[in-house]
Amino acid sequence: MSFINYIRHRDRLFATGIKFQCVEFARRWLLLHYDMIFDNVDNAINIWNLSTITRITDNKRFSFVSVLHDGRVLPKIGSLLIYRSTPTLKTGHVAVVTRIEHNMLHFDDRNGNHINKTIRILPSGMLDDSEIIGWKTISMF
Repeated sequence: MSFINYIRHRDRLFATGIKFQCVEFARRWLLLHYDMIFDNVDNAINIWNLSTITRITDNKRFSFVSVLHDGRVLPKIGSLLIYRSTPTLKTGHVAVVTRIEHNMLHFDDRNGNHINKTIRILPSGMLDDSEIIGWKTISMF
């Protein structure tokens, strides 16, 4: 039994990561929705340091921008929320923004029961979650 998830997309087989983990889910989500995949990382927090992402249809690389969570700009649909490393979650965490409505940001992730969660957008523009350091956005969007 393999712990690595493989997905067939556009007649190619991609290893997306360790099954049921947040990094694997984020890689699979971007692959299925945008034909994009980011390089392998050891932990979710390491996604913050990636500077490029690859479009699989032509292997073109795009800037994978890190945006600090400072209230000046909100993430977009498809942005990856990056959570800081903590004593209880040393690897950090990643989630995918799936919808923004009124003062709520909706996201999906894959650690435990955290599927289809929401975060309140405060009047200041900050997200109501102090563990988020920022998000990754693809420069072409």
